[in-house]
Amino acid sequence: MTKYVIKRIAMAILTLFIITLVTFFLMNAIPGGPFEGEKAVSPAVIEALEEKYGLDKPIITQYINYMGNVLQGDFGPSIKSRGWDVIDVIKSGFSTSATIG
Repeated sequence: MTKYVIKRIAMAILTLFIITLVTFFLMNAIPGGPFEGEKAVSPAVIEALEEKYGLDKPIITQYINYMGNVLQGDFGPSIKSRGWDVIDVIKSGFSTSATIG
């Protein structure tokens, strides 16, 4: 029984790793970026934002940094909700989602 539980946990971890890998690289493969929107932003501002958030680094380095942060529970700042971290946004809606679930 213990062997079965360990195998299931290992498969869950592997599945989550593959999901993060695929979604990270697919999101980087599509055109556009997180700082492009309806308002025109100068290339200098976009460059500064990419440097601030580490988007100017090679994609492998970005993924390693991303996974390191995710394993620590740090999803970074929210771009949509200024002044909030992503984990705070998730926490604010979690109780409603849990109730519905």
